[in-house]
Amino acid sequence: MSLTVAWQEAYGYVRFEVRDAPAGYTVKRVATGATNLIPIPGFEDSTWIDPADGAGYGEDYRPPLGTTVTWVICPVAATADNPAYTRASTTTPAEAWLRDVGQPETSRQVTVVNTDDEGLPAYQHIYDISGRRLPLVVHDIRQGRHGSVILAVEDTGDRADLERLLATGNPLLLTLCVDVGFTPCMMAIGDATFARRGTAAKWFLRFDYVEVDDPLRMTIDRVVAVTWTDVINGYPQRPGDPSPVTWSWVNLSYLDWLALTGGNRKP
Repeated sequence: MSLTVAWQEAYGYVRFEVRDAPAGYTVKRVATGATNLIPIPGFEDSTWIDPADGAGYGEDYRPPLGTTVTWVICPVAATADNPAYTRASTTTPAEAWLRDVGQPETSRQVTVVNTDDEGLPAYQHIYDISGRRLPLVVHDIRQGRHGSVILAVEDTGDRADLERLLATGNPLLLTLCVDVGFTPCMMAIGDATFARRGTAAKWFLRFDYVEVDDPLRMTIDRVVAVTWTDVINGYPQRPGDPSPVTWSWVNLSYLDWLALTGGNRKP
């Protein structure tokens, strides 16, 4: 049994590969400064590992940045680290990344100027009841973070890339160096404002966000379940599909890789 991990600088995530993994095992990340195990979205079970040879690969888009991180091969139900687990570590760079996990090729390394205040809105209602001195409260768990982020935009090319990333409307994952104390956040982006810095082609980009659930947790299949070879072979096959298909046909037919995984064509 073996596990290898490597930081992918082009897209800002960690790729892991396993070989000879037993049935019912998966890969989890060891929490920084603790011994509990953190499931990797999209790889919470063992179905991504080939049962014939125990081989498989995947991506962790949420590793802490600017520190040494460890992953282990462990049983699917494991919640605590065990020295006996097969493990591998790598040191991630002290960077900040903004990415659409459904389209990793659009990931951008960014310079974060400020993360501003973070709100944690309450989800509760307080009712005054006739005949009672104290009101009653109907409550639920507190909602995700609400806030804003300011990025430094260095030139027109940088702005164009960020605009393309924002234009999809998809939730984006922002990950910062662990030193700043900002937990990786999957965010639905609201208003985005470019404020010019002086008269040069430089801006500050401010966008409002609401923390949302990871889209990889919202689909049964994973992004890696469909490969480019699968697409060329006609996945999912329908009458009238070109053979072989082209990259431009994929872009015109599907919103993103999650749509491709689910077989959901554009209307």
